[in-house]
Amino acid sequence: MSRARMIAGVALILALAEGAVLPTFIFPEEEDVYFAQNVEQIKTDIGQALDKGCLDAWPLEDQTEIAVVFRHDSMVPETSDFYIQYQMEQVAADKAQDAAVGFRSLADHVQYKRKLAGALQVWEWSPHQMDFLKATMPSDITKKLAYVPLSSSMDARGDCDALLEEDWCR
Repeated sequence: MSRARMIAGVALILALAEGAVLPTFIFPEEEDVYFAQNVEQIKTDIGQALDKGCLDAWPLEDQTEIAVVFRHDSMVPETSDFYIQYQMEQVAADKAQDAAVGFRSLADHVQYKRKLAGALQVWEWSPHQMDFLKATMPSDITKKLAYVPLSSSMDARGDCDALLEEDWCR
C-alpha cells in the first residue's frame, strides 16, 4: 500500500469517527422493466467503487443522497440532494417518427436539456452520443459528461466495438 493511500485511509477513518458519512445512492428505476438490469449492474459497480475507496475524499458531516436516474422523464425523489442522469436517449439519432415514442428528439426537448443541466453528473453509455453531446450542448452540461459504458452494451471482450457497428448506434 502506498504511503499516500495509507494516509488517505487514516484520514477517512478519522473523518468517519468524527461523524462524517459517505453518500448513499438510490435508484428510482430499480423495478423498471426496461432498465432493471442496467440498474443492477450500476449498483454493483458503485458498490465496488465504494469498497475500493473511490469516494474516500467525499466525507461530509451530513448524510447525502444521490439518485441515479435513467429515463428522460423519470422523477428525482424529493429526498435526494443530487442526481446523476444516465443519458440513455438516442439523442444523436434523427427525430423519431412514431408519436408513441416518449423521446422524439433532443432539439425538441427543452425539459430534458434542463434536467441534464441540473444533474450533478451526466453519464453517457455511447461514445458516438458522447461526441454528439459535446458538440451540441452548452458547457454547463458538457463539463458534467462522463463516458460510463453499460455492461449490457459490451461484448465478451469488455468493449463496445461490436455494438457500435450496428446501424442503429451510428
